[in-house]
Amino acid sequence: MRLLQCDLASSYPLGRAGGHRTVHSLLLRLSRDPSIECMTLFPRRGLGSVLADYDPKLADFEALGIRQFHAAPGRWTFDCGYPVWAVERVEDTFESCIEAFRPDVVWSNSLLSLPILQESRARGLPALWYVHDCRCKPDDLRAAAQLGVGIVACSHFIGDRLFQVSGTRCEVIHPLISEDDYRAEDRSPRFVTLINPRPVKGYEIFLQLAPLLPEVAFLVVEAWPLGAEREKVQRELAELGNVTFVRQLPDPLEVYAKTRILLVPSVVEEGGPRVVREAQLNRIPVLGSPRGGVPEMVGHGGIIIENHQDPHAWAAAIRMLLDNPEIYQSLSDAAFENAHRNELLSQTIVERFSAALHRMVQQ
Repeated sequence: MRLLQCDLASSYPLGRAGGHRTVHSLLLRLSRDPSIECMTLFPRRGLGSVLADYDPKLADFEALGIRQFHAAPGRWTFDCGYPVWAVERVEDTFESCIEAFRPDVVWSNSLLSLPILQESRARGLPALWYVHDCRCKPDDLRAAAQLGVGIVACSHFIGDRLFQVSGTRCEVIHPLISEDDYRAEDRSPRFVTLINPRPVKGYEIFLQLAPLLPEVAFLVVEAWPLGAEREKVQRELAELGNVTFVRQLPDPLEVYAKTRILLVPSVVEEGGPRVVREAQLNRIPVLGSPRGGVPEMVGHGGIIIENHQDPHAWAAAIRMLLDNPEIYQSLSDAAFENAHRNELLSQTIVERFSAALHRMVQQ
């Protein structure tokens, strides 16, 4: 089976947020199967990769798993364990890519997927839409279903939401996080960590929380490129005095090696935030908001802050964990156990996703 992952937004390694890393992890694992060949096609300057300042640096290639890179007019080609084409316009390259690679199935991943899925079906190709958040338009989802596109959700929350807005029932396959790749060695946890200082991720709540605990060391990590907002964020955090800010890192294990508690104070309805399981694989308890798929991912390996708009509620939970070693240890053990639920295991996810692709090809 030849699998083309194609998007009009962005993809790995130019985009390195949670959804991009999930795509990369799946392509990498599927490529290890001798019966499956994979490649990916996406715009060089698409949603999530619009700033050249965030392009992979040569020094980061090893950490990012980039084996080779070639730049040609109109196309950057990466070897990430599978071929990657980053082009000026996918619409101008899609036909030549189809002719060169001859895929058996096309998979797309973002809210901008419908045009690619429509073009694939028009060519008689099976197509799969892996939905990761609530931003997909109901009309787009209904149109895709009518075209015979397979639809997969990244969480039960997203699966239920898709059914509510489009009447489409779909399989749930959680984000792939390879257990061995996300276990930090030589951990020295001392920070309470927030990843992605954006308003939708609860950044404003954090700005009110940190001053309530001046004795606590906080770490804030850029995930989505902040661009021009970065200086403002750095200035705001520096004024707090107990916060360390780090820019986007090629290796997330650098974060988890230093983290004692992970905060996920999202105000937006999350799909299935992978940072939760990444942390829990390192026995890190997670404090999360009750929004979207956050509780589903946290499970019994953390605490859901029901009054999530109140920074004092977050401060109280942090104090309780830091001041009570027995409670912290109990939640730490529960986090590791939750991270190994069968539906979250990498083997389960790869098997389910591969089966979904094969079903599309057979149908």
